[in-house]
Amino acid sequence: DGTIIRTDDGGSDWTDETAPAITNVDLESVHFADANNGWAVGRDGTIIRTDDGGSDWTDETSSITWINLTSNISTRNLNSVYFSDANNGWAVGRSGHILNSALTVTEGSAATVSYTVVLDTKPGSDVNINIAKSNSKVNLDETRLTFTTSDWNTAKTVTIRAVDDDNVSDDATTITHTIDADNTDDAYDDVTINSVRVGVTDDDTPSMLFSATSLTTFEPWMDGPFRVVNEGPPKVLEWLPGAQRQWQHGLYEMHLSNPPQSFVTIQLTSNMPDHVRVDTDGNPRNGYQDTITFTPDNWDCWQRLGATEPERQMVSIGDSNCIGHMVDVIAFYDVDHDDEQVTITHTVVISHTDPDFYNMTIPDVSVRVYDADQYGATDTLPPPP
Repeated sequence: DGTIIRTDDGGSDWTDETAPAITNVDLESVHFADANNGWAVGRDGTIIRTDDGGSDWTDETSSITWINLTSNISTRNLNSVYFSDANNGWAVGRSGHILNSALTVTEGSAATVSYTVVLDTKPGSDVNINIAKSNSKVNLDETRLTFTTSDWNTAKTVTIRAVDDDNVSDDATTITHTIDADNTDDAYDDVTINSVRVGVTDDDTPSMLFSATSLTTFEPWMDGPFRVVNEGPPKVLEWLPGAQRQWQHGLYEMHLSNPPQSFVTIQLTSNMPDHVRVDTDGNPRNGYQDTITFTPDNWDCWQRLGATEPERQMVSIGDSNCIGHMVDVIAFYDVDHDDEQVTITHTVVISHTDPDFYNMTIPDVSVRVYDADQYGATDTLPPPP
């Protein structure tokens, strides 16, 4: 009747842990993989589980598709259960049947998983069962099973293979079984057959692709007429009207390797923000934007600088009209005469990112900044206006 009793002192005392709301059928076997995770099995394919040492139990009755005409249910008695760890276990029952707890298959591999279907009662004529899947995440080798009066008690196997896709999410599909009443022994027309749930383990690891992970740029410099104020040393120079400040931006592009289910936001950080900043919207006049957000629509887009700033040419791996992601690396003038080595890091913004991308590792970008003081350490020009 589903009785469960428990001891924590080697058997001297026992506590009734029966869970009538879970099951009232006879239980035949119990096994604990550790102090907390345990399973009990019994009649009609009943499986119950605890993860708190037996204080509370949940119903995890098996979805094996055994069909019993007399009882009009698709389960059989289970007599024993064993788990090697908290996830992997086996239960055995009548007629030599074995259940495996983990019905999962991995994308991109030759591996398959399978289950069997068998009748409990000899039919008067053929029994035809249609098999369907809830989505396109797997392929089935069978979509219809036929049992005859001569092979009704021989198990038929349904084999499942995962479909490889671009996303990085684990998936699942439900396989349903329905009696083809128009072509089946009438006694089986109203039999209900359990569904089978299959987990699909994804084989893709998300990453960020870069057009470059090292680049060079220059401090802003002046170009135009100047005069010598003092021959020195040190020599002192002065810019004359018509001199203009010149900029050369360092540029790199980035995009995701796989499509997200929602947003993926990346924070860009310069380790020398007073000397080098990044801007992701192509217009420093709007301030320096230091985040990039990828979406399911623009995850695979490159974006490159056109002939004149801020004109841009967008280049996409997929949709040529999508919005891409370019990073401007902008150096600022300093008074020393030294080149600088700057590192730009990229961090996933967890609060605005698809959970499948939380642990994505993104490489740094190294930037070499050449100094603009072209006249040497003994010459002096005022900084750009």
